[in-house]
Amino acid sequence: MSFATRPKAGNRHPPAGEKKVGYARHAISVRRHSGRLYCSCHSERSRGIWSRMDDAPYPLPDVSTSLRFARHDKRRGAAFTLIELLVVISIITLLMALLLPTLSRVRRQAKSLGCQAKLRQSGLLFSTYAADSDGKLMLTDNEGDEWDYLVFLGGRSSEREDLLLCPMASRPKLTSRRGAYGDTFSPWWVYDTNDTVAYSNEDLRVGSYGVSNYVQGPVATTRGWGWVGSNTRAGATIPAYLDCIDSHLWAGYSDADPPPYEGCYDIRLLERSQLSWSCINRHDGEVNCLFLDWSVRRVGLKELWMLKWHKHWDTAGPWTKAGGVQPEDWPAWMRKFKDY
Repeated sequence: MSFATRPKAGNRHPPAGEKKVGYARHAISVRRHSGRLYCSCHSERSRGIWSRMDDAPYPLPDVSTSLRFARHDKRRGAAFTLIELLVVISIITLLMALLLPTLSRVRRQAKSLGCQAKLRQSGLLFSTYAADSDGKLMLTDNEGDEWDYLVFLGGRSSEREDLLLCPMASRPKLTSRRGAYGDTFSPWWVYDTNDTVAYSNEDLRVGSYGVSNYVQGPVATTRGWGWVGSNTRAGATIPAYLDCIDSHLWAGYSDADPPPYEGCYDIRLLERSQLSWSCINRHDGEVNCLFLDWSVRRVGLKELWMLKWHKHWDTAGPWTKAGGVQPEDWPAWMRKFKDY
């Protein structure tokens, strides 16, 4: 008995005139069938070697196809099934749904910290001005230019104009008008010029903060309501510069109603107070504020009514806990925010 490698699939049947030869496995066990002997050896089959026997009734089938299928089945067993793939996609989707709100919150917190850093830098400029002016914060010139403090902070060039923009509200919605109010996530803008025909970028003023009229400008000395300087013991409770939808803010009367909706421009409310201009949900129910002692911190929207905006402001007014306000008394959009 001799050994040979397995035949090709196309040569199972020998040509005419040649002796018909069959193939069988190398013998470990021998059995008789129809007067002929057959034997097999699994170890030889695994190596693709077949024993050759004469007088076989028919050639054994070519195992090359079976081996190919075996290799294909092995590769297919290592791949993902459709159900496994769907399960993986579902898990990834669930993880993304859990992580995205956290990432969004971290991004907002980072922007809020950037906003506070800009207010601190502005406070440094304000304090430098006050130190050179005997503590006074009258940032208007002799002609009463109300935009003089913007020039002081932002400059005529673009080198410091970014200082006027909160990272949460840095893209203005420019139109063909001379200026416009901002909103929660958009800055106010105005062309500082009397030319109503042509506006230039050099005259454009854009900002996300507003200065209190009680620490800047002629209103500060009107009827003795305002603060003519930074040398005051209550500086930590006196707002000077904060998130706002306009360049300035007149708080008005402490009993003025809160805005019925965010970013309210209702003229009936503005007749008594412009506090709604800073009552915006820019930093998760809070705004960033620079105080007259040049400290910076976050202020809750309901806490705005507890600050000392001017000398006649009642910090225990009707819109404070001390004044008897109840959570349901606030407008619907403010009820979810923290009470003070």
